[in-house]
Amino acid sequence: MRCDLKLLWVDDYDSFYMENKEILEMLVEDVGLTIQIEYVQDAQKFLDRLEREKSGFKTFDMFFIDYSLSYGILGSSLIKKLRGINVDSDILFYSSQHESDIREMVSKDLGSFEGVYIANRNNFDEKSNYLIKKNSKRLSSLSNIRGLLTDQTSQNDFIVNSYVMNEYPKLTSEQQVEIMNIILDLMKKQKEAFAEASEIEIMKIETKGSIDIKKLFKLRNFLFTLDMKYKMFQKIIEYNNVSTFDDNPFENYKDVTQWRNKLAHKKLEVCKGQRHIIFSDNHKQHTNRMCSDDCIVIETDLNEKISIDEWNILRKKVVSYGKCFDSVLDSITPIDIPELI
Repeated sequence: MRCDLKLLWVDDYDSFYMENKEILEMLVEDVGLTIQIEYVQDAQKFLDRLEREKSGFKTFDMFFIDYSLSYGILGSSLIKKLRGINVDSDILFYSSQHESDIREMVSKDLGSFEGVYIANRNNFDEKSNYLIKKNSKRLSSLSNIRGLLTDQTSQNDFIVNSYVMNEYPKLTSEQQVEIMNIILDLMKKQKEAFAEASEIEIMKIETKGSIDIKKLFKLRNFLFTLDMKYKMFQKIIEYNNVSTFDDNPFENYKDVTQWRNKLAHKKLEVCKGQRHIIFSDNHKQHTNRMCSDDCIVIETDLNEKISIDEWNILRKKVVSYGKCFDSVLDSITPIDIPELI
């Protein structure tokens, strides 16, 4: 399931949840987003779920928590546990009868209840709407827009891949041959276009004895590849004695770009144990790669998922290399930047 927001809702009486769930989904849809709601009645199950949030990938954007839960458990204790494991997502804390008690409790311990919003069941719609809109604004930042588009289009790719792989074997032999001929024709045209374009560009460079950097950057990606660009970048910073990078920036940055390429156009999902991100091209892969209940990874899994520890290392590398690239950009004056358009 594709979703932009994930909500964990804790209330031991499902009547209030059922009354408001569809209204909430309609509101989210109205602002152009989708939401996945996980409902938990048993507070103990929620506490068990927190263990995965504590040690694994964080999966929820918001929490809705009732004040009075079964077995004498108060919602306030759940909130303190969330904040105790550094889950800083927005929390809507609501009650039908104890709003004044909640406000008094929060005022006495603001540190534990930072980012907590208080509602009674009469103004629940107003407060929940506010949090939905607040989180939707967060998703409209440039970085999140890029991530949102990548996620949604990757999900489309996943569906296309899954459907074709599953349905093609069911076609008649005549239908399969027809499709085969279509693909063969497209492949031959692509090969011819690549060969022709490559010959032309190679001849231009060899004839001229130099490259036109502006025209080079306008070439299609299959002719002027990312690998070529990085090799040019590497040689130029060597010539300019740029000390920001180590001796071989491209080779050492490859592990970051390789992960990016692995994850960019695949369906991503956090496993049930929240210890790994599973990435897959189609439904069969997705099913086979999902972790077992104990979340143990075997050797053959290493190229199919990324662990929380690997992700934390990768994230630090991305930040570190980003600073290096930024410092190179800072050294460029506007007149030195070639016009590429």
